[in-house]
Amino acid sequence: MLCRHASVADSVLSAWVISTLSAMAPRYVLKRELLWDPCLDIVGNRLPNHFLDRDAADSAVELDALRDLASSMAPADVAIIFPEGTRASEAKRERMLAKIGPRRGTR
Repeated sequence: MLCRHASVADSVLSAWVISTLSAMAPRYVLKRELLWDPCLDIVGNRLPNHFLDRDAADSAVELDALRDLASSMAPADVAIIFPEGTRASEAKRERMLAKIGPRRGTR
């Protein structure tokens, strides 16, 4: 499941919807910076989630961790990723469009 991060409630709401309405078990891919929060550190590391190092010098380590997370999923599991990595804003959108170039940005 790919989610757009528009507010702080997105993370909590997605977990509630998935676990309550669909009876699926969420597995999150979160940015490592969130480990500063004691709740996410304690609970998040005890569940099958992955705290991604977005500044990793070697992305192979992160990709291996994501493969491990995916390979151990059961049929009732769902992986949740917020591709933007943080809450969306118009300024961030414009920066990303500028990075990918004018041809791709028009699609």
